[in-house]
Amino acid sequence: MVRFADADDAVLAFERKDDAERVMAVLPKRFAKYGLKLHPEKTKLLCFK
Repeated sequence: MVRFADADDAVLAFERKDDAERVMAVLPKRFAKYGLKLHPEKTKLLCFK
């Protein structure tokens, strides 16, 4: 995980697409547990090749 810009921005990098998809599936639930939510326009999967 790399934090950048504001303290609430981060980049998560994965070698495998299925790992990234698994995290994207559970991350909103984990954030909600602490009263947080993901920004819908900033949160996305990108492929770096």
